[in-house]
Amino acid sequence: YQQGWDEGVLQMSLGERAILSIPSEFGYGKSGAGADIPPDADLEFDVELLKINDKKLLTKLDIDDFKNRLGEWKDSKLSKYDTREKFKKKRDQKYGNREGYVAFLDKEILESVKEASSLIRKTPHMFEATSSDGTVIARFQDAQLLTLIDGKTGKLLHSTLHKTIASKHPNRIYFSDVAYELLIECHDGMVYSFDLDKKCFSADAAAIGGGGEGYDAGKLDMSILDNLDLIRSTSMVKDTKLASFGRKELDIAQVEMPGLMGIRSECKGELPLKGANITGSLHMTIQTAVLIETLEALGAKVRWASCNIFSTQDHAAAAIAQAKTADVFAWKGETIPEYWYCTFQALLWPSNSKDSTVTSSRGPDLIVDDGGDATLLIHEGVAAEKTFRETGVLPNPSNASCDDEYCILYLLKNTLSINPELWSNIAKGLIGVSEETTTGVHRLKEMAQEGRLLFPAINVNDSVTKSKFDNLYGCKHSLPDGIMRATDVMLAGKRVLVCGYGDVGKGSAQAMKASGAYTYVAEIDPICALQACMEGFTVTTLDDVVSEVDIIITATGNKDIVMLQHMRKMKNNCIVGNIGHFDNEIDMKGLYNATDVKRVNIKAGTDRFEFSDGHGVIVLAEGRLLNLGCATGHPSFVMSCSFTNQVLAQLELWEGRKSGKYDNQVYLIPKHLDEKVALLHLDKLDAHLTKLTKSQSEYLHIPVEGPFKPEGYRY
Repeated sequence: YQQGWDEGVLQMSLGERAILSIPSEFGYGKSGAGADIPPDADLEFDVELLKINDKKLLTKLDIDDFKNRLGEWKDSKLSKYDTREKFKKKRDQKYGNREGYVAFLDKEILESVKEASSLIRKTPHMFEATSSDGTVIARFQDAQLLTLIDGKTGKLLHSTLHKTIASKHPNRIYFSDVAYELLIECHDGMVYSFDLDKKCFSADAAAIGGGGEGYDAGKLDMSILDNLDLIRSTSMVKDTKLASFGRKELDIAQVEMPGLMGIRSECKGELPLKGANITGSLHMTIQTAVLIETLEALGAKVRWASCNIFSTQDHAAAAIAQAKTADVFAWKGETIPEYWYCTFQALLWPSNSKDSTVTSSRGPDLIVDDGGDATLLIHEGVAAEKTFRETGVLPNPSNASCDDEYCILYLLKNTLSINPELWSNIAKGLIGVSEETTTGVHRLKEMAQEGRLLFPAINVNDSVTKSKFDNLYGCKHSLPDGIMRATDVMLAGKRVLVCGYGDVGKGSAQAMKASGAYTYVAEIDPICALQACMEGFTVTTLDDVVSEVDIIITATGNKDIVMLQHMRKMKNNCIVGNIGHFDNEIDMKGLYNATDVKRVNIKAGTDRFEFSDGHGVIVLAEGRLLNLGCATGHPSFVMSCSFTNQVLAQLELWEGRKSGKYDNQVYLIPKHLDEKVALLHLDKLDAHLTKLTKSQSEYLHIPVEGPFKPEGYRY
């Protein structure tokens, strides 16, 4: 409650904490001071202690005088206890005797003096504004407490905390002349708007004077993210007429994917995933279509979006949509807002198989993720809802650092207005996620280490039959395929730099070398660099060869690898492409924003950027995965290895839900299942395994049927 600002007493109480306000004359002119009271404090005692802080004393900032007054307060306390018998009894019960009580009071005086000294040095500002009609008085104090007071009656109308504005250093508050809102201006030029009708902070922050302008979303059409309340029960694909073509290719792919087909055969007549709602966020290709129909054959219901705006094969999406084996939300060439809309649709499950609203929909039981975008959206949603509950602050898209983040914040701002518990409810219902790629696993491990991971995760990427096959052999096949489809360039005799020599980089470098190119490798890790040397590659730096090479491929999983200043130094028509998961290895923003660079589109996925000096660079797939943006990605056989791991991970999570086997941590698929994936593919290659004899098994202490290697073995 508020007893009155000038009296300097308890200003506000919020459940477990309270804020004490000292008169406005305290400290620096029209300043206010406050102190948090811990939940277990003697609130009555603390309030009484601060009542002696009168205006005269605080104006002088006289610590000695303050101490004397505390001494007088102490004497009055002792006098009370000496004159009333029941107080003596209470004193002795709590403090042992009079001396114990005196020591307690002395300690309180010392702490009060220290606190007063600190407050004098650190007094936060209090700002006040009155609406033009005089009906509302607003006070923003302690850098985080906003109170609204009826200008006529003095009654407290509303109070709220805004913890994040404290770091922005507010410097004034005022009422808007054009809208029913209160504006809080900060030193960095940003203005936070408080809606007086809705009693909450808006996400819209504008620049004042010379302050920052926030993120420029450019020409993004955000309209698709303005209508999120309808959850679709039917697929959204580019052209359903492509379904027949897609089905033909899907049938061919099944023959090349013995792992997935083997699991279908093993589970024939059973439905081990019955009752599971699975959301996928993974490249919508022909090979993914076989994965989707495997999950569906095992009893799951599936909704799917792609994890890359260029990677969808429209005939594959059409084939799945027509067969109704999943609801698919994907098409090649999505805009970034469309991409996040599709991810949102895949994560929500409409009720009764009909279009429904967000409030009547639910989230998935399981997620198949590639790069972690579906997982990220849920975690960001939960965090935004928590912030909104505690402070009333909505996500602010203008605080974004890239287009994807802008769209995420925009989407979350809108979902909060529809259902402020949407993402929290989705997270609570999730059994787990299986993650496909290196970068996504890195995200998961970070969240787990920080205690932020909201559900269990299985790391599919680091299964041997994924990382050493998809990442290595898949890239060895699909990188040259993508380069040649995009440019028709001959690789033999060219000079190629591969940035990064992990599994993806190894496959990429070997492919370039096998094509007859002089191949260089750039690395930060001395072990990987030594491996590259032992394979006959020249290890160098980008800066050393940037003006000499014909092709540069990024495969680091890091950001800011090839920047605009590098491209200015490149040979004419140097080809620049990325085969790492995300689009931040190549400085596309720098290219787009450079005033002396002209973009010339050659064909879908291939652009030439011409500089003012006449030279140009050819950039593939706008800096995204070139093997999927310019070609069809990895071949079916190697994707069968990856996707068989995904199915086994989904089965593990679904079956483990009953026993609570998995905590909110990141797990590897067990070694015996990794070996099973390999075993399922050997017949296709007409490979015949040697069997251990019983005595050999005992000699090596390895079971006849495996697993044959310890968990830490490096293949």
